Amino acid sequence: MTITYVIRADRDPAHLVRLINMLNDGGTKFVVHVDKRASLAAFKNAFIKEKWNDIHFIRNRCTAGRGSFGVVEATLNALRFVKNKFKEAEHIVVINGHDYPVKPAEDIANHFRRNPGKTFLEHFNVPDGRLYEGGVDRFPGYEETKRVMTLRIGSECMSFPLQVVKMIFAFLKINPDFITYFRQVNFPIESFFQTLLMNCGAEEIRSQLINTRMHVGKTELKNIAEVDVNSLRSLNSTGYLFSGPFESLADNELLDRVDNQLLKALPAGNTVNKVRLVNDKTLPARAGGTAVLMLTNKKDALIAARFDSLKQHADRDQQFFLLRHTDAENGFGGNNTGTVEFTDSILYDLGYIPICNRLIPGSNHFPILKFYLHHPGFDYYWYVEEDVYYNGEWCDFFRFFSSQGIETDFLASHVTDRVDIPAWYWWNTLRHPDGKQRSLDKMRSFNPIFRISNAALAFIHKMLMEGWSGHHEVLIPTLLNNGGFLIHDIGGTGKYVLPGCAGKFYTSAAPDPFGELRTGSLRFRPVITHEEIGERVLYHPVKWSDN
Repeated sequence: MTITYVIRADRDPAHLVRLINMLNDGGTKFVVHVDKRASLAAFKNAFIKEKWNDIHFIRNRCTAGRGSFGVVEATLNALRFVKNKFKEAEHIVVINGHDYPVKPAEDIANHFRRNPGKTFLEHFNVPDGRLYEGGVDRFPGYEETKRVMTLRIGSECMSFPLQVVKMIFAFLKINPDFITYFRQVNFPIESFFQTLLMNCGAEEIRSQLINTRMHVGKTELKNIAEVDVNSLRSLNSTGYLFSGPFESLADNELLDRVDNQLLKALPAGNTVNKVRLVNDKTLPARAGGTAVLMLTNKKDALIAARFDSLKQHADRDQQFFLLRHTDAENGFGGNNTGTVEFTDSILYDLGYIPICNRLIPGSNHFPILKFYLHHPGFDYYWYVEEDVYYNGEWCDFFRFFSSQGIETDFLASHVTDRVDIPAWYWWNTLRHPDGKQRSLDKMRSFNPIFRISNAALAFIHKMLMEGWSGHHEVLIPTLLNNGGFLIHDIGGTGKYVLPGCAGKFYTSAAPDPFGELRTGSLRFRPVITHEEIGERVLYHPVKWSDN
């Protein structure tokens, strides 16, 4: 994939040189708009000794004062240059000349290569409580205008495939009043493209639009940097690609730290090189213990009660966290109650490839992986969905595995080989860009509850960063098994059952070539009834509103 950067510069040629130097991987193109008030010669001269052929300073320049429509106009001029001159351009990334990458150039390029045809653009509703007066004051005639079109606001850092750029100019050609209106808007660079794409009527483009923030502000970056000498490394587990605004002299020390901790000291690929399917358990030092994660998309007293029951009489080396899937645009953060919230942006923030644009089906492993990247200090991680019920004391269930020193890397249910359920629907979702999936012996596990080791999570993260994708029920067991990790079933029957656990923690489903799991205590459907709950085993799905 050919990536072209559109950069708006107004001063500080030295920083622009440093920025492009960090983004240039030999095949990247740069289109630069220099503010009409600045010396174009000064910027060109700064690059003379670099002898780069892929930097293009456009002639159609305008005055782009902060908060003015000139910033939009400068962006459009540069995008028009790309559309007319670079027919081979596949993805265009728009940034400011005072920005700086917080991921290596190869990682940024791979992020877009893994998401062909996607537009990355933060956008949120107006009004929004994070903005002065909700952002309403930016739009003249707000009440009348919102009846005509959906107004949106977001970051000025964005990226488009070339076909979206072509659509933007086609839209503006037949809707000249759109530009007329936005000439009156305050800070239009933060709403022009967001509003245009939400009102363009092209559903095939809107369906490929990823609502995510690629840019972290300099103030937040500085706050992270002040934690300790290596704290900037935490940005490796986020979806941020850029930060700013920076000045070459004033921010030289901070930029050096970014270089050393994020760009040069770490090999591209988020600290891992291209990997083979081998067992690599080399891990950073950690405190140990077990994290128990309960996944939910609800926020009510019943869920709180289920979470409390999960924690009762827990061992001292266990910590409990509630992973809540929410519609609120508040990212992935925690609080002192052990609740960690995340949104659908998790599908793209990690750099993995989801099988669809929703968490379910198939991408339930993303939250536990993001939790692991933020909290890599545990030996094991239990994942428990909200509708899993144990008709006994949860502490006894967890203690069975910890007290016996069971070191299995992946404990799950209904672990089986492809030959046993050949018609299962999700087999062919397992993919690799180079077709490596064709040589693997595929396995399936049922994952409403499972335990996975630190080493196994590190390995799965590596595989996903390499480009593997698929439904988690085939991806996790297949990759771990072919990588040499130890996998066991926590109950039921079959060759993978942990010794001494046959039928212990759940009752098996009837044999079925489609693998639909419609019988047994731990199943896909139908919902467990009151009458079925009797034995001291795991049950799923148990809907608390009905029981």
